[in-house]
Amino acid sequence: MHEKFDKIFRQARTVVFGAALAGSSLALAASQLTAQQPTDVEGVQAERGTPEIKSDPKADDPPFVGFASLSPEDQERALEGKSFNELWRPGVKLTDEGSIDDAKAFLKRALRADYSDEEYLRALNEYLRVANPSSAEDEIKYADIEQTLDEALEIRPNSWRVKAGVAKLLNSLPDVGYMQDGKFVYSYGWRQDTLSCQERRRVRCLQLYADALPLVREELERIGGVGEEESHEARLAKSEARNYYLSFARIFQGGAHEYWRQQTLTDLGALPDYLPVANANRENRSSGAPVDEAGAPVFFAVPESFEAAKNDGERRQALLNEALERFPNSRGEINQIRAIEAQEVFGVQTLAGIPFFSSGDSGAEQESRQEGIWALNTLANNETIAKLASGVKRFKLPPEYDYINLWREVLELNPDDWSALKTLAEEYQNRRQYNKAAKFWERLLDKEKNPENFMEEAQAALSQIVDPRVAIESSSGVAGTKAQIDVRYRNAVGAEIVVKRLNVNEALKIIRSNKFWNDYGDLSSVNNVVAKLQHFKFASKEEIKKLDPKIRKFLDLFDSDDFILEEVARYSVEFEPDPNHFDKVERVELPVAEPGAYFVEIAATDGNKDAAVVWLHDVAVVSKPFEGGRRYFALDAQSGKPLVDQRIDFFFVSSDVDARRELAAIEEYTKQTDKAGSVLLANDEIPTKNSTAVLLVVPKEGGKEGGAKGSGAQSSFMDFHDIRPVVRESALVPSMPSFILFDQPTYRPNQTAEFKFIVGSARSDTLEEPQWAGKEVVYRIVAPNGMTLVQKRAELDAFGAFGDSFEIPADAALGVYSAQIAKDPYLSRAADDWQIVGSFQLREDRKPEFEVIVDAPKEPVALGESFKAKIRARRSYGAPAANAFVSYKVMRVNYCSDYFPARNWDWFYGRGYWQFTYD
Repeated sequence: MHEKFDKIFRQARTVVFGAALAGSSLALAASQLTAQQPTDVEGVQAERGTPEIKSDPKADDPPFVGFASLSPEDQERALEGKSFNELWRPGVKLTDEGSIDDAKAFLKRALRADYSDEEYLRALNEYLRVANPSSAEDEIKYADIEQTLDEALEIRPNSWRVKAGVAKLLNSLPDVGYMQDGKFVYSYGWRQDTLSCQERRRVRCLQLYADALPLVREELERIGGVGEEESHEARLAKSEARNYYLSFARIFQGGAHEYWRQQTLTDLGALPDYLPVANANRENRSSGAPVDEAGAPVFFAVPESFEAAKNDGERRQALLNEALERFPNSRGEINQIRAIEAQEVFGVQTLAGIPFFSSGDSGAEQESRQEGIWALNTLANNETIAKLASGVKRFKLPPEYDYINLWREVLELNPDDWSALKTLAEEYQNRRQYNKAAKFWERLLDKEKNPENFMEEAQAALSQIVDPRVAIESSSGVAGTKAQIDVRYRNAVGAEIVVKRLNVNEALKIIRSNKFWNDYGDLSSVNNVVAKLQHFKFASKEEIKKLDPKIRKFLDLFDSDDFILEEVARYSVEFEPDPNHFDKVERVELPVAEPGAYFVEIAATDGNKDAAVVWLHDVAVVSKPFEGGRRYFALDAQSGKPLVDQRIDFFFVSSDVDARRELAAIEEYTKQTDKAGSVLLANDEIPTKNSTAVLLVVPKEGGKEGGAKGSGAQSSFMDFHDIRPVVRESALVPSMPSFILFDQPTYRPNQTAEFKFIVGSARSDTLEEPQWAGKEVVYRIVAPNGMTLVQKRAELDAFGAFGDSFEIPADAALGVYSAQIAKDPYLSRAADDWQIVGSFQLREDRKPEFEVIVDAPKEPVALGESFKAKIRARRSYGAPAANAFVSYKVMRVNYCSDYFPARNWDWFYGRGYWQFTYD
C-alpha cells in the first residue's frame, strides 16, 4: 500500500496542471536549511519563554523535530515569516527520517499558511503521502485524509486549482467502507455490510471539476489573449488551465464501458447513495458499442457549451472543443485524446473475439469469404468495421471520431511523434493494409531518439510484412497415396525443399528404456522428443553452448548420423506472391512414398528457413474402451482393413513416488491381433500406480533391430497416452446425471425447505429397473461460507429418487446454498467426490418482491423479422403486480452450431477433422 500511494503522490508532487512542482526549492542545499532553521526557531522560543523543540540537536537531525509536541500557538510562531521554499525541504526531510507525527503536524500547519495554490497543493500532496502509509488503523487514517481534503476546500473555496487537485486526490481513499452512526467510514477490511463508494466518488470528482469551470473561465478572461509582453505567470496560468480542461474531459473517458455511460447526463446536484459491493459493478453492458433505435452507432455531437450538453458524452466534447478554442496550440493533444477513445470503441480490433474473423482467412483467394463488411483491406481511412451492440457493422466515422485521420493530423503537427507512428502502423496491420503499415514502420525506424524497445519491435514488424517467408503447415499423410505438404508463404518467389529420412526405430529404441524416462521423463512422448530435436536443428553453436548440460546430453543421445539419415529428395518450387503481402498457401508434392518419418526443410529464396517432421502412415492404431479393459485395433491406414495376427508391443511407464523423488517403472509385453485386428488390454494387465502411460508399437519385419539404415520397414506406433482400468460403473457421482428440485427457489431463516432429488445413469442400454434403485447416497447442503448445514445418508426408491426436508436456522448466513450428493464420501475426502446438483437462495425477511416473467416466441426468429414478447409481473406470493413500471432491454448474442458432414476418415480422426486443414 505504501508503494501504491508513494507512486501516486510523488508523481502528483512533480507536476500539477503543467507547472513544475519540484522547482528550485528542492535544489536548496539541505546543509543550509539544517544549519539555519533550528537556530531561528530556538531563538524565538527562548525569547518568548516557550518550550524548545530540541535542547541539543545533533548536526544530522532534521529541523523541526518535536514539532508535534508544541502548542498550536508555538507551532504558528515557529513558522512565522518563513517562505514556502524555506519550509518545504525540512518538511520532506522529517518524513524521510521517519518523524511521521512531526511531519504531519508540520504540514498540517503549513496548509493554513498564505502560500500560492501551487505551493499549497504541494503541501497537500506531501501530507497525504505521509498519512497514507502510517501505522494508524484504516478508519482513523482515512478519516483524517477525508477531513484534510474537506478542509482544503473550505480554506480555499475560490481556488479552481485546489478544487481540481482535491478531485484527483480523492482516489487516495479506499473504494469501500461501511456505515457507522450515519457516517460512511472508509476501510479496506471486509465486513458483511461492506459498501462501495466508487460511483459516489466519481460524481463528487465531476462536481469539483464542474464547480471549478466558471473560475477557470473567469481567470482566463482576466488574463486575456496572447500578447507580446505576456508574463511568465500568465503563460503558466494558461498552461495550468489547459491541463484542467483535458483532465476534466478524461474523467468521462475509459473505453467501451465508460462510452456506454456517456449516454446519460450525470446529476451533479446530488451525490448517489453508497451501494452494496455485490451491486457496485453490476451494470450489464451488452457486448459491443452502443447503438440508437435504428441500430446505428452512437456518436456524441459538440454542443454550444458544457452547460447545454444533453449527456456526459456531449459534456466531454464541449470541454475538448472549448479547450481547442482557447488553446489552439493544443490541437495535437486534443486529437490524440479523441483518437484514443474512438479507436477503443470503434476500432477494427473489436472484431478479434468473433469466431468468423480469424487469421486463417488470409490470402487473395480467400477474399470471397470476406466480402462486404469483412473486407478490412478495402476500408477507407474514415471507415471502420466494428462490433456494435446490434452486431458487426461497417460505417463511416464523423470528424471527431475519425481516429486514423486524427492520428495523421497529430503527425502533421509533430512528425517525430513515435507513439502516433506506432499506433497507425498497428492499425493498418489490423486492417490488413500491409503496404500502408510498412510505410509507417519505416518512418518510425528513420526517426532518432526513439525508445530502443520500439525500434526492435518496429524492425521485427516490418520484417514480418516485407521479407520473404515460408512455413510448412501439414505434418502427416498416408503411405501409398500421393504425398503432399501445405506451404504457407508471403513475399517469397520460390523455395528449395530438402527431404531426409528419420530413423524412427532408433528413436523408439532409446525412448523404450528405464534410464531415458528417469532422466527425461518430462518429455512424456515420442512426438515431444522429435519436436525437441527439430527445435535445436537450427540452433547455432553459441546457443547450444549456453544450453543446460542436461539438454546437451539429451541431444547427444540422438546423434544426427543415427537419427537424421540420408537425403532422399531435393527440389525447388516457384511461388506467385501477393503484392499486398497477404499469405498464400500452396500444396506441394512430396516425392516420397515409403512409410516412415521424414525431416523436411524449406528455405525461401532470400528469406527464412523452416522445418517440419512429416509422417507417412501405413498403419493406423485406434483405441476403444470395453468392459473389463481397453481394446486396440491395428488397421491398414489406406483401406481401413484389419491387420490379422499382427504383433503389438506394449510399453508402460508408471511413476512411483517415494519420499525423495519420482522414479519411472517400465513394463513391456507383446500381444497378437485377432481376426478383427484387435487385442484386449485387460484391467489386470494395466499397472495401477500413481500415473501410467502406454506406448503401442507395431513392429515391421526387419524394422525393429537389425533393419538396414534408411530402410522403409520402420515401426508404426501409437504415441504415449494415459491409461486407467476401465470400469462399467464409475465410483464418482459426477458421471451419474443427477438433479434436485426445491419447493421454492428462495427461502428465509426459520423456514422449512422441502426437496426431492433423483439420480440417473450414464448407460445407454436399457435396464429392467433403474440402476440406482435401492442404492444409498449421501447428500449435503452447503452454506455460502463453505460450511455444511445438513448432511444425511439416503436410500433411493425404485425410481432412484429421494425426498426430504430440513429446517433453516434463524442465524443462517444469507446467500446461495448448494445441494450436493456423493455415492460414498468416505471413500475419498476429495471435493471431486461431491456433485453439485442444485441450489437455492436464503434472503432476509423483507416486504414481498416482484417476479418478472418473459414469454418469448416459441419459434426461432430470423434476422430482420419483428417479434412480440409478453412480460408478466407478479409478486413472489403469486398476486399480479398491477400498474407496475417495467423497463426492459433486448440484447443479441452470438450463437454457433457446428455440423460436420461425414468424411471417409471419420473413423480414425473423428467428425469434423477436415475443418482444420487448408481448403
